[in-house]
Amino acid sequence: MKKKLGLAGVIAVLTVSVIGTPTLHAQTNRDPVNMGCKDATIAGSPSSISFKSPQDIRRQDNQLIFRKGQLVEIKVELRRSEKCQGKWVKAYNVPKNSQLYVENNSQPYPRRYVTYIAQVNGQNYSDMSNPQDYRQALRGCVQFPQEVYKYSNRLRQPLCTGFSQ
Repeated sequence: MKKKLGLAGVIAVLTVSVIGTPTLHAQTNRDPVNMGCKDATIAGSPSSISFKSPQDIRRQDNQLIFRKGQLVEIKVELRRSEKCQGKWVKAYNVPKNSQLYVENNSQPYPRRYVTYIAQVNGQNYSDMSNPQDYRQALRGCVQFPQEVYKYSNRLRQPLCTGFSQ
């Protein structure tokens, strides 16, 4: 299912702040919504972070991400579907250009799967992992863009869920 936006729709998507809840997702053949993965559940423990924006935080193109004093809660979930044999990241209130990804727990270097760059401020989700990766322990993560984490050391590290089989 392709989304068609007229000029008014494009302008609306580009001007919505994190306060709204726009949704955008990866556009490949592993999109959980397009594949009908209606049995999706949360895998493992979701993770969230709350903070008060220390000042207006803007993207490089000057678009407002968070207002000074705004209380922000960002949440990340690892979703799974038995029917579709896949796992993916769903994140709420993330700034545009945040990186959503699923990773395993191999050491010393975890392997990243289905990396996706958020296209809008708000709710975003990635594509699913491949069926052969479904049974391994994975977690979902969000890495914030530099224009956000440069204001807070708490946002410098990725926000990740717990690992889940």
